Amino acid sequence: MQYNQDKRALYDRWQKPGDVAKFRRINDVAKTKMSSRFVADDNTLECKSISLGYESTQATWLKPMGISSFSFRVYMNDIFLLSTVKEERGLDYPFQRAVSASLSIRF
Repeated sequence: MQYNQDKRALYDRWQKPGDVAKFRRINDVAKTKMSSRFVADDNTLECKSISLGYESTQATWLKPMGISSFSFRVYMNDIFLLSTVKEERGLDYPFQRAVSASLSIRF
């Protein structure tokens, strides 16, 4: 009781005989014996980052505007994560995607 615990240990715990629960009763402070119960296969497929871009120095529309080169690039991070194990990023933080872009014009 004196240790910090996840709220699931309070609400999803064993409470009365016959309960099938993931967590022991809250006042059970007995040591947990070693077991493979806490081991999970981590099958993961993830896309961490992608960079797509376009660059041109010879496009016909560049010369009338006085542009010698043009480039545009999009960067994406943490696109997706598929896993058999839930990745914890704090208690309530979602999986966050980030997108950024750059534009370069030379005259």
